[in-house]
Amino acid sequence: MARLTSIPPFVGTIGPVTVYMMYERYFIRTRSSLTAERVKTDPVFAKTMQYADLLGKASTIASGLYTMVPLHRKSKALFNAITGEVMTWMKYQWTKHEIVEYLTVRYADCGALEKQYPVTSLRANARSQSARLRHGVAGHVKKKPAKRGSFDLRAWQLHDKKFRREYNRTFHEYTWNKEAIAPG
Repeated sequence: MARLTSIPPFVGTIGPVTVYMMYERYFIRTRSSLTAERVKTDPVFAKTMQYADLLGKASTIASGLYTMVPLHRKSKALFNAITGEVMTWMKYQWTKHEIVEYLTVRYADCGALEKQYPVTSLRANARSQSARLRHGVAGHVKKKPAKRGSFDLRAWQLHDKKFRREYNRTFHEYTWNKEAIAPG
């Protein structure tokens, strides 16, 4: 990537060269070999396409939620925030109904938003807290829903827990028997 000092005759791609403008300056670079067809069909980009599909579904749900938002609060940034949050909950395998129910209260009902999610949020101190602060912090901290892991993750954790229990039990039985048999 090289910066151009003069105004180029074109902006775009012609032959092996691409000229573009960034931060009010012109740059030139070689043409990319990446095409839309390759991104859609190549196995290297399979994960990218999975996330694109997830984003498409999240955007559909978010557009329905965005219509319920009061007119004075609507903005592109809010729509993007709703879409991102829907995508996050979809990753945690929430159902569409759960997501809509949770985010309707969060974004559409302004009164509920102010009651449940106060503007002030305190971070718990690393040191021990005084009794005065310990009891008064509950009303000031944002309430977040519990994060649910995927079914595969939970199944793996359960399998791993069982494996470790069995391994530790057999290991301790072996060492105990070895100590009992060992001449003293």
